[in-house]
Amino acid sequence: MTAARELLEETGYKGDPEPAGSCWDDAGSTAKRHAYVARNCVRVAEQKFDEMEFVSVELIELDEFKKVMRAGLMTDVELAYLALDHLGLL
Repeated sequence: MTAARELLEETGYKGDPEPAGSCWDDAGSTAKRHAYVARNCVRVAEQKFDEMEFVSVELIELDEFKKVMRAGLMTDVELAYLALDHLGLL
């Protein structure tokens, strides 16, 4: 599954991904974005990036994540909402 591979490559974590929903990329686009959540994550490797990628992994408490999300201080807020809704954490 692509989500599992991307999780491992970009974060170094392995887990059990599951689909959390989809949304349009923007109002003028025909592209859809898909949100996944991964349960039971464990760090098993170093990150491996493509040439133009970079990811900074930060582990934070759920309340802090919600504050950052609601303040608009992250990209892809709509995907974060889909993931939290899927998990029943809104």
